Amino acid sequence: MLFFATLVLYLFLLSTPVFSHSQSIQEITTHQWSLELSTNWDVLGPFSQHAREQEFISPSYPVSLGHSWPLEFSKVHFSSLANGASVTWTNTTSCDGRISVEFPDIRWEELRLSEGWAALQHHALLHTKFTIAPKLQGGQNWRNTPLLLVNAKQLSFFTIVPENPPSDFVPRWHRGNIYDLPNTPAHLIELPSPPSRHAPTEYHLFVSGDYEIRLFGDPIDMEGQTSPIQRLEFEMSVVDSSSTTAVYLEPQLNVVPEFVDGWALALDGIIGIGLKNSDENWWEVTAASSTDTIQVSLGVTQLAPGQSCILPIQLVQTQPYLKDSLRIDLNVQLYKTHGTSIASRRSYTISSTIVLEHKQMWKAGVNEHAYRATYSLGRMPLYFMIKPPQQPSPHSPIIIALHGAGVEAASTFWTSAINRQQNSWVLFPTGRTSWGFDWHGPSTLDIWSSLDALKSLLRRHRQWEAWSTQESKVILMGHSNGGQGVWYQAERYPDRVIAGTGIPWPVPAAAYLKSQSYVPLTQSRGGHFMDASLRGILESAFQPDDNDLFLTNLVSVPLMAIHGGKDRNVPTWHTRQLIEQLKGRYHQRSAIIHEEPNAPHWWPTVFANDKVQGFLDGFSNPILRSYRLPKSFIITVAIPEESDALHGFQIKQLEIPGRIGRLRVEINDTSIIVTTTNVWEYSLPIEAEWENRQLITDGVNLGTLGEITGEDVSKSNGIWRIGPSHTPVRPLGPLNRILANKESLMIIIPASEGRFLSAATRIAHNLLSYLRIDSLILHDRDALQMLDGTKFGCSNLVLLGGDENEFGRLIMANSPVPVTLRQDGWSLNDRLFNSKGLGLAFLHPHPKCETGLSLFLTSTDDAGLERILRLFPLRTGVSVPEWVITGPSADVMGAGGLLGAGYWTRDWGWSDMQSWMGFN
Repeated sequence: MLFFATLVLYLFLLSTPVFSHSQSIQEITTHQWSLELSTNWDVLGPFSQHAREQEFISPSYPVSLGHSWPLEFSKVHFSSLANGASVTWTNTTSCDGRISVEFPDIRWEELRLSEGWAALQHHALLHTKFTIAPKLQGGQNWRNTPLLLVNAKQLSFFTIVPENPPSDFVPRWHRGNIYDLPNTPAHLIELPSPPSRHAPTEYHLFVSGDYEIRLFGDPIDMEGQTSPIQRLEFEMSVVDSSSTTAVYLEPQLNVVPEFVDGWALALDGIIGIGLKNSDENWWEVTAASSTDTIQVSLGVTQLAPGQSCILPIQLVQTQPYLKDSLRIDLNVQLYKTHGTSIASRRSYTISSTIVLEHKQMWKAGVNEHAYRATYSLGRMPLYFMIKPPQQPSPHSPIIIALHGAGVEAASTFWTSAINRQQNSWVLFPTGRTSWGFDWHGPSTLDIWSSLDALKSLLRRHRQWEAWSTQESKVILMGHSNGGQGVWYQAERYPDRVIAGTGIPWPVPAAAYLKSQSYVPLTQSRGGHFMDASLRGILESAFQPDDNDLFLTNLVSVPLMAIHGGKDRNVPTWHTRQLIEQLKGRYHQRSAIIHEEPNAPHWWPTVFANDKVQGFLDGFSNPILRSYRLPKSFIITVAIPEESDALHGFQIKQLEIPGRIGRLRVEINDTSIIVTTTNVWEYSLPIEAEWENRQLITDGVNLGTLGEITGEDVSKSNGIWRIGPSHTPVRPLGPLNRILANKESLMIIIPASEGRFLSAATRIAHNLLSYLRIDSLILHDRDALQMLDGTKFGCSNLVLLGGDENEFGRLIMANSPVPVTLRQDGWSLNDRLFNSKGLGLAFLHPHPKCETGLSLFLTSTDDAGLERILRLFPLRTGVSVPEWVITGPSADVMGAGGLLGAGYWTRDWGWSDMQSWMGFN
């Protein structure tokens, strides 16, 4: 988590963009329409909420856009932050698309005296207008409705409403780039109604602005005042069919490796080219070619209307390539219109000239800079940075360095923070983007996939093979959000960071404990209305991310925790709390805390100092050198699929999803004694020295280890036995587990398209922007054909719609999940839900792959679809378990207005103990 104060200026000055190309939305302006966005904005707020609560509450809170028309700008609204608990609309102006939202009349200083940072987090609703007018030339080939290109930074949602909307109008909400992530695609948006071809047409624009400490920092440090300020940006232009080709380049999305002595530093030669389909038809990229000495190839890639992608292309080199650029020609072909495949396919060629960066091969004592390498995670090209050692060392561990939130892995600020090591490579993964998923879930996949890619890249290339390493253990280092990521990774993959001689180990710096400790949830709007049992179920969705729950896994791990003594971004007590538990509660002797007196959140030598280097070299502490396997230890797991072994013992299945599982292991001269909590299956190592010892599990003697075949122990009818479980490992929730897959995400929509195509393209846009996850949008009938063939694979699935989705209807026909989809809604555990405005999301088994997941998003109408779309997981800190039902009450009451939420049983059935349902 990168928090700003003095650090933000340092970052802006020193960080460099990953790729040199960027594309302003003005570069593809229209010849047929003009657009004028008003600089006058109406502002309503502030309204208290906790961080990430805007996913549950209506973005237009407290105004209901479907029922409050025309707007009443004189109406009084109620807010606990304001004097007299009431607020009214106020005004502000924008300059060059930049908007500052401040409420100076609120007594913020008094509020934070008791509530701390939680008092500063608030929601505001913004409103303005824009006008679209036809230009003089006109023409018969006009697009019926022009499209809008939008860049929206630091705001959560925005929507467009016609001047006089019909009574049943439902706004479509688009996510803003709330993190201000670099190199993101612009939104391509349909207007809610076509403009006049003869006169100017006016539209309303609504923006949801949400102040989070993680995004804007403490106003005392950022603004020099106690009043928080939201600084938003909104850029809009209009585009039509004559202003651009159907599919065009988005070079800011390009993923390009550096070339080392003429060879691409790319596993399998992978590079990425950014594309956007601006057409109403479906297009595919069928071939790639180059006139240079490098050969190129690709697999066919489909683009739905409005979809952006990063096209994976493979470079094939037989000799060094030393030119400064590479031209690649792409063949683009029309293949479907309005959901119907066509026989006559028009095509054309797009040419992309990619600027290349060349560097010399690393040598001892020189080349302190880092190198950019690329690889493909599924079909998504990603990059990572590497810093080579001073000399080859085949048995030295790789150092993995996790950056803070908002920091690009390629920034020289970050790659220069860790010195070049004598024997170890330093790997700087991206986490997929500069914020990623807080180094959890999909960001975790990037960490370990980048590590595998680096090892494979070095082994496969003759010039670099001598610099490869066979060491399987790693050293973890990280700062701020990256420091939190170090705690997270070390707790869930402890055997990857343990070595018997004292190296390697984790080095977290300026880490926070967990999100709900960083800024408390005390100002939760939903908390005022929530049943305690519902609160418990929702908070169980936070559980996999809570680093303090899993400290038992680090009792045997030497670590050095670093923190500035005057850190105003992540208070020092976060690290102290973790160390207190490790050393006080669990008696961990080899944990070290180093507080740098008077140091802020970041200081230039946070890692580049003798203490850290000595720790890395393994000579600074005799306790570390004397580390040995403990005689007893406890393993704690929330999601077995995202956890590894501790001392060879691993929890493979839990008995009750949504609860943590624990394994206590005691080793003595005669027995291995295992005591379990909420464990259905585990495995253990078969050590030669243990062959005469008895294995005892929950008091049941399972025999002598030397006579046991296999490593798995499981329950059968509640009784422990040797051998794997008779039921396959079932992937567990919460809902964000749909993102934890290396393959592209398949989004399957009904062939009728309509609102579902808009929903699918919005999901795909958000996944690409926030998490660099590739999406394939398919019609249900196309997906059914793939299901019958061999091309389906293990991609996780998102199914939009209910009974009208033929693919969803097929896999629900024999479903173990207690949901029945109907034309007017659904039933859940024999309870009917068919009221207006309801939305349901639930995880479901994958139809082909035991390790995969399906996510259904269904609703009773358009309003319900919009509500459930906002709960699609994109950021951490949103508490959604394995299924959830939302409705109109949630617009005002947040999570307190949910109609139900819970987890399924281990075999996907109804769970009374892990479910809650309210009134329908």
